[in-house]
Formats: sequence, structure tokens, C-alpha cells
Amino acid sequence: MKVSKFKVLLCLIKSNLDKQGKAPIMGRITLNRSNLFACQSKNSMAQFSCKLSCNPKLDPATNRYSVNFSSEEDMRFLKMFDRSGMTSKSAFIKARIFGEPFHVVTFDKSQHEYYTKLSDFHAQFRMVDNNYNQTLKELKSHFSERRAMALVCKLEKYMMEFVQILHEVVELTNRYEKRRIGMDY
Repeated sequence: MKVSKFKVLLCLIKSNLDKQGKAPIMGRITLNRSNLFACQSKNSMAQFSCKLSCNPKLDPATNRYSVNFSSEEDMRFLKMFDRSGMTSKSAFIKARIFGEPFHVVTFDKSQHEYYTKLSDFHAQFRMVDNNYNQTLKELKSHFSERRAMALVCKLEKYMMEFVQILHEVVELTNRYEKRRIGMDY
């Protein structure tokens, strides 16, 4: 069974700019040619115009350098790259070489869970506040003044405990924030 090689090359013809200063895009399809010195058959290569053009870069980055990493260095590099939040490794390397600031994007799952539970607690607190007001209205309308006052006293006692718990939550959150900020620096 014969293996066929099929290559497509698209190139910008910068020497042939049109009236708007755009360079035409040309295409070349090569079939079964391993190098330029191979015997050319009639159907081994075809060139065509894409009927498209684009603005060429004024200062193209054509100088390339190669860096080889060991396995350990590669793991460190990939870890730094992931933490940076950048999408291009070449842009990341260029930024490190020329000393641009290095921004680290981190996601702390425990912090996310903490704030999610804190938000849920806040929603429950708002529901309790709403229920407290509705309970007071119902007590006034369905019970005698003496019985309503006794029930309101019990309700106030429970609300004071609830407010105390709320203060503890605020204090814990403040301590958590101070500890987290201390870990960031």
C-alpha cells in the first residue's frame, strides 16, 4: 500500500502589494514530494491564488530562539504559565525575558466554598428577618396583648441569640480575611 503525503502551504506575497497596501495570499498544494530536489511529476504541485489579501505586519517578529527544558524545569515552567493566566506560551516567555510584571491568577477552592456558605447564611438571615416581622404582625392580630407580649419576649430572646451568632460569623470572617491577606504577601 502506497502512502501519500499531502501538504498545503499558504504564504503572503509581500513583494506584490495591491493599491490598498495589502499583500495577496497564495496557496500551494504538494502531493508525494519529500523535498525540493525530488523528481517533479506533472501533478505533484499546484499553486493557486486564494483571492484574499491582508495587511502585512510592519515589524514582523521573525527572529526565533529555542530553549530546551529538562522534565523538572518543564513542570516548573508549565506551573508558572498556568498561574499567569496567559494563553500564549511565547508571549509568556517574552514577558518574563523583558521583565514585564508577572500576574498570578489563583483559585482557592476552600475560599470559594467559604464564601458560598457565607452567602447562603446571609440569605437565611434575610429570611429569618422577614419571618420575624411576619410573626410580630400575626401575634398582634391573633393573641391578646398579654399573651402576645409573653411570646414576643421569647422571640426577642431567640433573636438576641441569633444576633450573637451573627456577630461571631462576622468576627470569624474578619479573621479569615486577615489570614488570607497575610498569605497572599
